[in-house]
Amino acid sequence: MAVLAIEGHKKLEAAQQELFDAFSACFKTVNGRSIETWQPHEMVMLCNDTSFFDLADALGTEIATLSGETLPPVKDVASIAALAKARELYLEDDLTTENLAETVFRTRLLGELLVDLQACRLMAKKFCCTDLRLELSDKATGDAKDLVEQIAKAFGIIAYAARRGKGAYKGKGAEPADEKVQAGEPGAMGNAFGDLED
Repeated sequence: MAVLAIEGHKKLEAAQQELFDAFSACFKTVNGRSIETWQPHEMVMLCNDTSFFDLADALGTEIATLSGETLPPVKDVASIAALAKARELYLEDDLTTENLAETVFRTRLLGELLVDLQACRLMAKKFCCTDLRLELSDKATGDAKDLVEQIAKAFGIIAYAARRGKGAYKGKGAEPADEKVQAGEPGAMGNAFGDLED
């Protein structure tokens, strides 16, 4: 069992590296952030439902523009399958709903779409953009934030406190963090529910 887990991890790691290489060759920024600052887990995040379909749609749109083909917009699993079939992408596994739910398969599919995009750019001798803008299709986060704020208001607490700096570590924020918390002293952070006795 452990051997299968290690083998699966190695496949995912290799697919992530290939995806990063192809992605960074096509784009310089995503939503204003430089690709050079990305970390491996962020490549995996491109494969979740929040950004996968938006990214595939952006790639498909540029491919269609450069190639002159009419391609279906990507909104869901069926439309991404239609795009892959229309572009005759090489995929090791079958293009099924079950496979499209797997991170490794999605990583490889995005890699193939990026290679296809690179080929279209070379053939057309131009590109549409290197600054990618993704409008995330996952609206649940916004809905959840509103719900959390309503619940917090009902209980009289602040759900999303204003941030003062970039992080909780010394040197990261504009103001230094509490010295007791930084030193890890017991009781420095207090109790979130007030002072409860044992």
